[in-house]
Amino acid sequence: MSYGPELHEDLSALPGLLASHGPFLLVRDPIAWEASGAAAALGDGLTELGAVPFEEQGESPCLEEMQRAADRAGAEGCRAIVAVGGGTSIDTAKGAAWCLAGGAIDAAPAPDASLLPLFAVPTTAGTGSEATHFAVCWHDGVKHSLADPRLRPMHAIVDSSLHLSLPPRLTATTGLDALCQSLESLWARGATDASRADGTQAAQLILPALETAVTQPTPESRRQMARGAHFAGRAIDVSKTTTPHALSYALTHDHGVPHGFAVALTFGASLKLRHERKERPSGTDEVTALLGGSLEGALSRLHALLSSCSAPTRLRDVGVERSDLAALAAKVNPERLANDTLAPSEEDLREVLRSSW
Repeated sequence: MSYGPELHEDLSALPGLLASHGPFLLVRDPIAWEASGAAAALGDGLTELGAVPFEEQGESPCLEEMQRAADRAGAEGCRAIVAVGGGTSIDTAKGAAWCLAGGAIDAAPAPDASLLPLFAVPTTAGTGSEATHFAVCWHDGVKHSLADPRLRPMHAIVDSSLHLSLPPRLTATTGLDALCQSLESLWARGATDASRADGTQAAQLILPALETAVTQPTPESRRQMARGAHFAGRAIDVSKTTTPHALSYALTHDHGVPHGFAVALTFGASLKLRHERKERPSGTDEVTALLGGSLEGALSRLHALLSSCSAPTRLRDVGVERSDLAALAAKVNPERLANDTLAPSEEDLREVLRSSW
């Protein structure tokens, strides 16, 4: 790979990687830290290496917590930042590095600023944040994206043994997010040959493993999901995401729909709209082939996968009223939308939401 972090699939590699980087800020989700087995495997060793724990992040990464983490790292003279947890922990760690180097919500750190090296240990198979150069950052109720090549972790420790305790619902929401990332990367304007290869590999790993990982998890299904989510992260690191993600943020913020469910709810309608175009937008056939070979087969497989994972299949299932659809369309994320080869109009967005309702 010519891009992306160095990948390690065994947690035991982390102490050696950190041996010359102490003291370091350890951004960790306290629940995931214990439940995943990371505490038992790493706790004493990281303490001896100079870990400075930070456990103050909430459910979503926000600027205030990123700044508090940065202040802690600065006060303790930290030389690196380690994140153990899901996307919130990893994005909070990225935000801490950003803030510590002088970055703000609307401005990147100076070009000559050095950001602390990042080490990411995901405890879910979903966001792919351990492979990307951007971070979600909420501020005053608005979702922002911090983006800079210096935010890409130096090392990603993707050990699926940390995912064995994930509950079914979290496995489903994070797994569906990763699946949609992998597929959206194929029809994104920013796609390259390398990102398409990663997105295809990710989908091929996730599609046969997700239902098993949710309903009857095995070590192999967890490993496939972990690898699939990582390669999906590599893909969107280059390509970025598109319409289903663009529509998802208001569903999550205004209606409390978990992110992965929010993205998956409009994916099928987005695919259907592409097939209705006189000239199919780039990437449509590749996504359809991966899902089922035909539009009908793809939609059937997607619906069956959502149902088997106990995920909602219609917007009405998550409390969205028909009268809410216009407001959801108006709150679409313009950056994600502009990245879609479909180039959907306002009426297209309303049709996607109506079809998904």
